[in-house]
Amino acid sequence: MTAMHIPARPSRLRQAGFTLLSVLIAVLLMGIGLLAIARTMVNITAGVTQNQNVASLATLSNQFWGVVQGNRTLLTTGMTGSYTSTSAAVAYAPLQTWISSVTNGLPSGTVQIQSFAPAAGSGTTCTAGTAGAMSCTVVVTITWAQVATTGIAASTRTQTFYYEF
Repeated sequence: MTAMHIPARPSRLRQAGFTLLSVLIAVLLMGIGLLAIARTMVNITAGVTQNQNVASLATLSNQFWGVVQGNRTLLTTGMTGSYTSTSAAVAYAPLQTWISSVTNGLPSGTVQIQSFAPAAGSGTTCTAGTAGAMSCTVVVTITWAQVATTGIAASTRTQTFYYEF
């Protein structure tokens, strides 16, 4: 008997491509990734705004130093006080301009200025207004509102600067 050759049945044809389930899983994973990126962008934008507020404080501090150096008699004449955007005007226009730039430039910005003689912060005001003739401490506290955004709670931020004249 001779062996008969029977041709092998063709096995299933391999299909090229993706199944519906694999496409749905890929779309789901991509959607989750895009949502995470979008949330990160919102948080970054909020952080940038807050950092801009903090960065502007260095400029404001330098401006204050310049204003007081330009008129040292401010150290003996009623510069001390708390100021908001609705406060009574300070007599010296450059100082009023500086206070306005703080209160209008920062959200809910306020300024508190204290000047005193160096006797351990005694609260005694400075006694001389000429360059080199006094030793005086000025404390400037700037407060502003940190606006609530996604992922960042609303809060009040404060920065204090100490100047020796």
